[in-house]
Amino acid sequence: MKRLIAAAVLLPLSGSLHAASVQITFDPPTLPGGSRVESTFTQSGMTFTGRFASTDSGVGSFPDNGSGYLQVAVFGSLSFAMSDSSLFNVLSVDLAEYSTVFESPTTISFTGFKPDGSTVTTSFLTDGIIDGSGPLVDFETFAFGSDFRGLTSVQANNVTFSMDNLLVAPIPLPAAFWLFATALVSVGAGRVGTVQRR
Repeated sequence: MKRLIAAAVLLPLSGSLHAASVQITFDPPTLPGGSRVESTFTQSGMTFTGRFASTDSGVGSFPDNGSGYLQVAVFGSLSFAMSDSSLFNVLSVDLAEYSTVFESPTTISFTGFKPDGSTVTTSFLTDGIIDGSGPLVDFETFAFGSDFRGLTSVQANNVTFSMDNLLVAPIPLPAAFWLFATALVSVGAGRVGTVQRR
């Protein structure tokens, strides 16, 4: 009986802990007016690791959307996770081809990792429309499915692409909540144990 009461109290609390979404814009780029190879980039509580570039719009044959963005080239890699290791949801992302040299449609896949070790995967196909600083719209917005929720990290596949405006929703788990939950469950379990000994 006590354990059921504890669970009933915890469920409403856990459902109310989802934070508002956060858009990661990769601004300013690490080297305004150009790009360089990096192994880490952190913004808005999200850390990106791998081998990629943080570049600025309007540079050479690269896509242009008026702001900075990340690029992954051949032999590059990209993973991201919350800096504090908390769980998060991935909602949407803007993607474009790497440059006008690679202007054909590109399939970009993302793999999300769950706390239990399972994974989810989705792929997006760009339209191949890119003209750098010309009048065409280089970036497209893609939405992730509902299975990209409660993730520990996300990994992109190793193809040439550009990425901007990643929209995520962190799932905060305050220490105070965990302390309260642990205490409540412990009290309930202790009382049940006392009754069973009689």
